[in-house]
Amino acid sequence: VRWFQTAFGSGRSSAHMYADAGYAAMRRGQNELAVRLLSSAVDEWHAAPPDKKPFDETALFGARRSIDTLERRWGLTLSLGHTSTPGAAPSAIAPAGGDLRVVQAGAELSYTPARIGYRDGRVFQLYANTFQGISANDEGYPTGEDSRVAGLGVRYKPLREHDLVVALERRLAIGDRAGDDDWL
Repeated sequence: VRWFQTAFGSGRSSAHMYADAGYAAMRRGQNELAVRLLSSAVDEWHAAPPDKKPFDETALFGARRSIDTLERRWGLTLSLGHTSTPGAAPSAIAPAGGDLRVVQAGAELSYTPARIGYRDGRVFQLYANTFQGISANDEGYPTGEDSRVAGLGVRYKPLREHDLVVALERRLAIGDRAGDDDWL
């Protein structure tokens, strides 16, 4: 990163240099510097005439996506899932007919701390979630508020190039028929 700063100080700069310096800063965990440098690369791309763009739109998208990743602090995920267990399912969860179909809704709010949350592809987050059954084809299966569960947890993606995530979550039974509190 020092080499880039020397080059920028001498007046020699280009969109490619800003992007390269931004990605180098990102790899070193200097996220704020990386955002500034990548933003400069994007600005240089927009300032260039249409026939002299410094890099293609795929690289521009990559720079914007990196900026978004580095600046993101809060996330919200809404989900709607459907599960169907065929007749071979364990009798403890399947209705007498042997076919259980459940629709479940969920929401998760996550927070990525500024300094430790994103470090060269390694991600640390705190999160809270809640899920509940919306419908089931078995009248005995809990739905609505009776099925509501919540969770509070932390997760860490320790490997930069692989999608392995380690999490610790406290699962809380909110609904009367949601089961017991547990650790995941």
